[in-house]
Amino acid sequence: MNMTQTLSSDVDAAGAASVAQTGARRLDSWEEPPTTLWRQLRSPLFLLTKAPWIALLHLVILSVVPGVAVAITSTIVGILFLPLLAIGYAVFERWRLTQLGYSTRDNHVAMNRNNLWEWAKFRYQETATWREVGALLVAIILGSVAGLVLTFEIILFVLAIGTMIWLINGGTLTSWGIYSNGLESWQITQAEFARSNEKLLLALPDLHQGTWWIPLLAALVMLPIFAYINGILAAASGSLSHVILQPRPEEYEKQLARLSASRSTIVDSFESERRRIERDLHDGVQQELVNINLRLGLAEMEAKRLGQEGANATLIQEQVAGAREQLAHALETLRNTVRGIYPAVLETHGLGAALEELSRNTLTPVYVSYLVNERLAPEVERTAYYVASEGVANALKHSGAHEIKLEAYTARSMLVLTVEDNGTGGASLAGGSGLAGLTERVAALGGQLTVFSPAGGPTRLRMELPSL
Repeated sequence: MNMTQTLSSDVDAAGAASVAQTGARRLDSWEEPPTTLWRQLRSPLFLLTKAPWIALLHLVILSVVPGVAVAITSTIVGILFLPLLAIGYAVFERWRLTQLGYSTRDNHVAMNRNNLWEWAKFRYQETATWREVGALLVAIILGSVAGLVLTFEIILFVLAIGTMIWLINGGTLTSWGIYSNGLESWQITQAEFARSNEKLLLALPDLHQGTWWIPLLAALVMLPIFAYINGILAAASGSLSHVILQPRPEEYEKQLARLSASRSTIVDSFESERRRIERDLHDGVQQELVNINLRLGLAEMEAKRLGQEGANATLIQEQVAGAREQLAHALETLRNTVRGIYPAVLETHGLGAALEELSRNTLTPVYVSYLVNERLAPEVERTAYYVASEGVANALKHSGAHEIKLEAYTARSMLVLTVEDNGTGGASLAGGSGLAGLTERVAALGGQLTVFSPAGGPTRLRMELPSL
């Protein structure tokens, strides 16, 4: 198996778990709506919570993004690395969205990073990567807006505080207001005003040392206004980023289809390897053991012919007979191993015949009920046989059962197979037994394996597998 196949296997193994958990996470999100910044803005106690400070912090951080992004991508090489920069930014963005109350997660398929080139090439082909590039570009625009808003707020606040300090130190502002040419904050005589072409739009009260509290009051009024402006801007940026980063339903469908096809290919490759091992054992080792058995048979016959010549010949005869007995046992064990790897009857006559053969080769009575009227897909029949074989083997080894029931039938496009014994129970899918490996095999084909085995009671192994 080459490096690409290894990476593909890692992608599929981790990606299947990632996709399988998506539905559960979506259901969890319905239990309690997340407390987003939008909901906090609607609260009358918004100004008394930490939400305004969180919004301000997010705008400050967001305003830094444009400068950093432009600095990194200012060259052609930087532009080529933009998707990788977006992947790094998305890690921060998901944290930021979590702080704003949005439920988000990494939508990349997990894979091994041993080969960075293959990892990067795969990331450039992922839809999730280009969604993150879009989120970064939007963040650059929103970050520029956030920077302008914060700059304007700082200027107004500093201007109000500065005016208060100036008034305390004896400064005055008279006959001032907002004119057609802008805010005039210096003294202007009535005569000069009359001679000018300016138009007074809003007359403001005269300010002197005794009215220093007016700009202070203005600064204090600005703070809640700025808090709501910052909250709205931060919440809007979070909502937009969340919409961009959120995967689409069709992406889940494509990913599931790709994972199913890839895992089916992996299962087929495992079966091909299993068949190769079966052929090698049958055509190689087993034939050699048969030839050794024939040679030992000839030697035993020769020893019998020479039996009257002395005790040494009798001893040779006993040794040869013992060797033949041991070799016969080894041949039977090898045949059972080959049959367990892949029974020939499964391929030629189907699952029903294979289960009947399995019951005939078992010392404990096994009763088979097979209610399937047609041949199933090869991978379905193989998986069902291995589940039945492992279930019977566990019943014989661990349960002390005196009777085993095998039942297989189809219902609603599902193959249902049960293995039930009357043993002592206590079986588990997570105890390191042979049943544990079957769970992943069944799950690879979209099925489910369950076991009911109370201590001291019967064991019931149930497999449900799509039959199409």
